[in-house]
Amino acid sequence: LRQRDRAPLIIDSKGIRSGPIVLQTQDVEGVQWGICSRTEYRFEVDRSFSLCVASSAVALPVWWNKRGIIAATWSLFRKQEETIPVTEMSSDQQEAVFQDIIDAVLHNIVPPLVRKLLRRIRGGQDVQVGPCTLSCSGIAFRATGSSTTKDCQVPWLVAETQMATGQVFVYSREDPKSMVSMAARDTYN
Repeated sequence: LRQRDRAPLIIDSKGIRSGPIVLQTQDVEGVQWGICSRTEYRFEVDRSFSLCVASSAVALPVWWNKRGIIAATWSLFRKQEETIPVTEMSSDQQEAVFQDIIDAVLHNIVPPLVRKLLRRIRGGQDVQVGPCTLSCSGIAFRATGSSTTKDCQVPWLVAETQMATGQVFVYSREDPKSMVSMAARDTYN
């Protein structure tokens, strides 16, 4: 990935890097990503893509907004062999680039992170993911209804997750009304 005025983004089995920021896979503590779309009168007026990979010491954010009319006209003056910055690509091309980035993160960065988190949980440490606390016994969260709040402890065997409209929902198959949600874009997951 090459963004105008920014260093290339490199994601491989060693980690993720862009310019002076380098995160090795063993140092990664969290990953968050998402696409935010804003519509007015049923027309998309803005779309932004974001990814953030973080360690305990540093975060590497990657983001860009949908191209505008000025960026679209720059393509008329570009040399054929010149690399096109992602912000100047069509919306479909930007979406494809973002999916490739997420695929690279899921393939290279997430598996070592999951192994590390599982080691912590199996070692008796709790792991916080958004409003949920993961432990050996399951997932704990505070479910809020229209007029009630209750603390829930969901055993792993009946825990469920779903993703819709940019939200991750966590609930129990035995009691699906007791659930919690978190924005995937804003939560390290």
